[in-house]
Amino acid sequence: MFVKLVKDNAPRYGTSNIFDVRNLGNQLYDVLRILKRLSQLD
Repeated sequence: MFVKLVKDNAPRYGTSNIFDVRNLGNQLYDVLRILKRLSQLD
């Protein structure tokens, strides 16, 4: 799970979906794509 803080007049935060192999939607490929993209950043 990822948490994102948005600094605004009133600070607020949002959470991401919980990525799990057992998730029926199986978003594993989305996670792998994001990790691959992050590994390519310098």
